[in-house]
Amino acid sequence: MKRLIQNVLLMTILMIGLKAHSQSYTLSDSLFEDSLYVNGYYDHSMYLQNNTNNKMVIVWNVIENTLDTANWEILFCFYPECLSNIPSGGTCDTIKPNEEVYMTGLAVSAGTTPKDCNLKIEYYDISNPSRRDTANFIMHASSTDKAPKQEPDAIADTQIADRLNVYPNPALDRINIELKSISYSWKLVDVYGRNVKESVVTETTDLVEIDSSDLPVGMYVLEVNTGTGNTIQKRIIKQ
Repeated sequence: MKRLIQNVLLMTILMIGLKAHSQSYTLSDSLFEDSLYVNGYYDHSMYLQNNTNNKMVIVWNVIENTLDTANWEILFCFYPECLSNIPSGGTCDTIKPNEEVYMTGLAVSAGTTPKDCNLKIEYYDISNPSRRDTANFIMHASSTDKAPKQEPDAIADTQIADRLNVYPNPALDRINIELKSISYSWKLVDVYGRNVKESVVTETTDLVEIDSSDLPVGMYVLEVNTGTGNTIQKRIIKQ
């Protein structure tokens, strides 16, 4: 009986330890499946929550990659860096205790040549490499053009988008918006959907400069709202 009680206590301790270990971090999701349309975007993101009171560093390794990285437009992000290519692996920056971060993002534009493909990434905490998780980004080719049919106002906005110039990208301490002969407002949105900067008045000058020196490294979306009420979006990488 004494041995039985000891074995039960030992199993209980092991189970508690395994449960605590498995919950050291949480991925927002592990499967991202969507169509990759002609002239459309595949765009998905994953967040990681540090569930401990300790700092955490995550190592990631690509274990499968069948994307056409040579011919497609790709934006790949891992905390807190964004690249136009997909490395074989890397190490993220330190994640603070109980902090949630934008861990991985994948945006793909295949133009007129979408294919079935996927990207599979393995993650582990550098201090506890025995626990590993994977995220799988799956793309299904579609010949459908994802871009909606354009009405007259939409055509006008497309013409405005062609005149819009946002630079430099990647950005360091400033982002320039160059758009001539039209009034507009703008806002800069982070990966959590929060407005981090926005215009306080309607812009009427040809060139607007945004101070980005105080922004954390990562990916942002610049939304420019024209007089027609539609929005033009540009992806911005802050280094």
